[in-house]
Amino acid sequence: MARFLTLISLLLFTNCALAQHRNVYLGVRYKRGFLIAHRPIMNHLPREHTNAVEVNAIFTSDGHRNWHEPMKHPYWGVTALWTTSGNNAILGSHFASYTYLMYPFIRLGKSSLLGRIGTGASFSPKVFDQQNNPKNIAIGSHVNALVNFALLYQFTGDKHLWNFGLDFTHLSNGASKFPNLGINLPYLSLGYAYRIKSLSDREIATPGYSSDWKFQLIGITSIKDINPIGSRRTPVFALNASTQRIYKVGAGLESGLDISYKPAIDSYKPVVYKEKQSLIQLGLYSAYLLTLDRLQFVLGMGFYIRDEYNPDDHTYHRIGLRYRVKDHVKLNLTLKSHWGKADFMEYGIAYEF
Repeated sequence: MARFLTLISLLLFTNCALAQHRNVYLGVRYKRGFLIAHRPIMNHLPREHTNAVEVNAIFTSDGHRNWHEPMKHPYWGVTALWTTSGNNAILGSHFASYTYLMYPFIRLGKSSLLGRIGTGASFSPKVFDQQNNPKNIAIGSHVNALVNFALLYQFTGDKHLWNFGLDFTHLSNGASKFPNLGINLPYLSLGYAYRIKSLSDREIATPGYSSDWKFQLIGITSIKDINPIGSRRTPVFALNASTQRIYKVGAGLESGLDISYKPAIDSYKPVVYKEKQSLIQLGLYSAYLLTLDRLQFVLGMGFYIRDEYNPDDHTYHRIGLRYRVKDHVKLNLTLKSHWGKADFMEYGIAYEF
């Protein structure tokens, strides 16, 4: 998982950094928050406030891509993050790197209200250990996925950026190794950046897009851990069949059918005998797509139309990335979850018709 996350982050960064952006900023952000005990079993974990420091490279879009102007010239960035987690003795600190997109909802002169979404990978030195750290029921692996959301107010000077706002970071391994309740960290943040490079203007692209309906198949595989802790991990095999339509530059919708075979369901109510075919789940889902050149963000929700044992919930969610490596072929890295509880990471290859 770590290599795949690193690859996607590098592709996202390359997608922005090599695009000859007009301005390049180097900045730092300080964040202070707390650990959310999102399960009653985690009530023993929050002990102190969390502190975090980010070092950012920020790039402004220059208008030469067809989605820059319709999306109000968003910012790209790559971040190195250090954060405490609210319980130094049990959870320790975490180190991460992720890439992100900042979308300006509102621009008023030099001020703007920005939404930020980012993804990457983190390293956690302190993890669950039956002998030495049994109370760490949040993190079971050293390498984890990271998802970040933020809402920021930003003021832009001649060579300076100041921003402050709300920030939310989630760390987990996608249920590939238990325990995996994950860490949820909301923050208040304050940031500053200085412009270190200014590039000359380039030709502005004319917005354009194809609004045709397209069909795609995604073959998915993964690994899912099961309870009790220490049990053998099981594979997951899934197929996603969907249609999608880009209805304006950068934005689209997708809907389809999910078919998954998940042997981990066999451990749910183990006294009940289960036929192999009964472990197949069928679901219908819809998603919002944010498409930027080769990169596509996916945010969706679905419900099961066949789920014989209902081990989790009647609904599920999907968030992640796809990257087009060539015509008709995309890499898929998404997280399937049930209201904040990870089901499994979806590693896949998509073919688009």
